[in-house]
Amino acid sequence: MLVDIFLRDEKLREQPVEQMSIIVILYMKFQSIKSSINDSA
Repeated sequence: MLVDIFLRDEKLREQPVEQMSIIVILYMKFQSIKSSINDSA
């Protein structure tokens, strides 16, 4: 998963706040994609 790639990123480990916001953004994008797939199904 994409989140695993970001978690392994050395730069992001030095910036935990940015790391968390990136994960939240990715999660929200994933949720919106998931819900739009459910709507079209």
